[in-house]
Amino acid sequence: MTNHFERELLQVARAFVAKVTNLACRAASEQLESAFSGQRAHRASHVAARGTRSPGGRPLGRSAPKRTASDLQRLGTIFTAFVAAHPGLRIEQINERLGLTTQDLALPIRKLLAEGKIDAKGKKRATRYFVAEAKRATSPS
Repeated sequence: MTNHFERELLQVARAFVAKVTNLACRAASEQLESAFSGQRAHRASHVAARGTRSPGGRPLGRSAPKRTASDLQRLGTIFTAFVAAHPGLRIEQINERLGLTTQDLALPIRKLLAEGKIDAKGKKRATRYFVAEAKRATSPS
């Protein structure tokens, strides 16, 4: 009778261990799947935010949201008014006084130069900005 009892006990123990092992494997599998699907979703959103890559491997996407036309126009107006009041300053000096960065002003300045509203003299960091001659001649003093 003891043999029969031991065999039955061993059979119940093996079934218990198998069931616990099965549950542990399923829980681990679900956690791994959850972690990897979260990583894939994160990676997919990260890749989508970066955009595609150039042949050199550099991301083409923007890290910041695109500025609106009214934002760019407002910065252009501020820049033009400041340059009219303080002609001949370099971008570092303008940034310091306006509390902006070169990156903030680069696009508005390019647009103002293309429209002929401002002039630039010099190259690179030595570039100084002035209100365009035609603009000064037509604006009331």
